[in-house]
Amino acid sequence: AQGAGSSFVQCTGVTSCWPPPCRRSRHMRLVDLRGQPLRSAVFDGVDMTGASLDGADLRGCTMYGTNLAGASLRGALLASANLQGANLQGANFSGAELTETDFTGAVLTDVDFSRALMRRAKIFSVQQGARAIFDGADLRDAQMTDNEMPDSSWVGTDLRAIAMEDMGLQRARIERAELAGARFVDMRMQGALLLSTSLEGINLNGPANLSYITVSNSSFRDAFLPGALLVGAHAPGIDFSGAYLQLAEFRGAHLEGGSFRKAQITDANFDWAYLDSTDFTLAVGRAKASWFGIRGSPTGLLVA
Repeated sequence: AQGAGSSFVQCTGVTSCWPPPCRRSRHMRLVDLRGQPLRSAVFDGVDMTGASLDGADLRGCTMYGTNLAGASLRGALLASANLQGANLQGANFSGAELTETDFTGAVLTDVDFSRALMRRAKIFSVQQGARAIFDGADLRDAQMTDNEMPDSSWVGTDLRAIAMEDMGLQRARIERAELAGARFVDMRMQGALLLSTSLEGINLNGPANLSYITVSNSSFRDAFLPGALLVGAHAPGIDFSGAYLQLAEFRGAHLEGGSFRKAQITDANFDWAYLDSTDFTLAVGRAKASWFGIRGSPTGLLVA
């Protein structure tokens, strides 16, 4: 048996290990540490593939470069933990406490952050984040920069006051998300689904690439979208009234029944767009926008 304060040289093929390992422990695959007090423990570089850490207290621990692929950390406490460069592919963090946790450079492919508390988390330089799940997670005031997360899911996610920059969210599903006070720069959301989510007054500078996005029961009212790309977007009935859309591209977009009342559309491109019953009353810059080959009969388009 290991004495108090001792460390492991090897921990292989066991169901539980105690006390927590130090840097010399490199092999802890399938280890069972559910509910264990591991506060401030050091797991840097340890192979913890498939580990069971549900409910463990890992606050302030370091897992720099740790392999947690397929690990279960449901309901674990990881506030202020360091997971920089960790391999978290397929790991389950559902319901975990991840306040101010650092995920810089981590692998987040197929990670489940459902219902996790991630306020002020740092997620930078994640190049492998496909299919990550953030459904129901609390990401208020979090920082996310230079990440690739195609096909990710954000259903019921709290993104209030989040700062996102240089984000790849192609084909992502964003539904019933809270975005008040969020800041977005250089967003790539081609083919994404935006459902029942309000972007009223949102700043989407960069410009944002929303080409071929599908938008339903959502609003861009008073949003700031200079130069935004909405080529081929499917957004019938969507409210863009009061939005800043100078140089925006709506070529071939479905905008039937929508509203651009009082929007700024100078030099915007609506070529080949579907605009039947779309309202452009009092839109600024109508005469300088491009309308070649538009389909349908928009209202308020003629300038007196």
